[in-house]
Amino acid sequence: MQHDHCGADGYVNSIHSVAIGAVTQTGKPAYFGEPCPGVMAVTLTGAGVGGALPLVTVTAVADGCVTHFPGTSSAAPIAAGILALVLEVNPELTWRDVQHLVASTAKIPDPEEPGWNINAAGYHVHHRYGFGLLDAGLMVQQAALFNAVAPQRRCTQDVTLDPSRILSPGGGISVDIQSEACRGRTNEISSLEHVQVTDRRGTVRSCARPSEEEAAGALLAVTLVLYGTSGPRRAAHGRPLQSIVSMGSRHLVPHAGAHQTGRRPPLGLIQWIYRMERDRKVRAADITKPAGPQLRPTSGQESPTRPAAAGRPSRDKDQPR
Repeated sequence: MQHDHCGADGYVNSIHSVAIGAVTQTGKPAYFGEPCPGVMAVTLTGAGVGGALPLVTVTAVADGCVTHFPGTSSAAPIAAGILALVLEVNPELTWRDVQHLVASTAKIPDPEEPGWNINAAGYHVHHRYGFGLLDAGLMVQQAALFNAVAPQRRCTQDVTLDPSRILSPGGGISVDIQSEACRGRTNEISSLEHVQVTDRRGTVRSCARPSEEEAAGALLAVTLVLYGTSGPRRAAHGRPLQSIVSMGSRHLVPHAGAHQTGRRPPLGLIQWIYRMERDRKVRAADITKPAGPQLRPTSGQESPTRPAAAGRPSRDKDQPR
């Protein structure tokens, strides 16, 4: 469905999923893609049947091959294959480790596409690209050297809306929520990983309308859930951006005082990151498999990570599923 919002998809907005979007060979978002904060990364997709390059070739359901495998039906499996290579080189990685790897290694595919931002932690993000385009070689190389992330913490905050917000049919609402992230408690979060905002049972009321009109709703309260760790704090919004995370490591930003966190970064900064990432090539000889199992802190029950398509799949009947 075009003009949809993937944040309303239960698979995409699960913290355990790696939501994957699709881009064309030009680095532009595919026309069927759905933007939302839940998109974590993108991969390339093939052209439609009878179209030009690129070709994504896969085995067919019966015999032979299909050379045109488009849609998120191809993008999500490509991501799954990349993550399989990552887990092959380091099977000790948890679902959160994998997400950190994605965030720190994904590359900007098109710096000219409006909407790129750099968050307070120094990661480049976009509602269509997530953290960027997956780089299989770089992810495998970094996975071999990856240190386990700290145990996950959870902070929950119930927020009553005064006044309540009216949600009209086909419309949206905006809610500003201030949070201390459980500061001073044992579950204090200083390094944020996920944010979830949900309504509680009984906090959404239906507003009566004439029978020929769709009913509106009134949102009375929401629950804010923060997930993260107790790692070092990053610069708050409005502070000068000192460094960015790219290709698995942190890099000092030229002319750091010229950009403040929380504001749209200048195109020149995005282009500088793009050129740096474009020129980084990982060869097979650059990848070293760990000698043995890695030690990690105990963080409770871990859930498996699964790629989720952030958009609609291809509907061609000849495409494999």
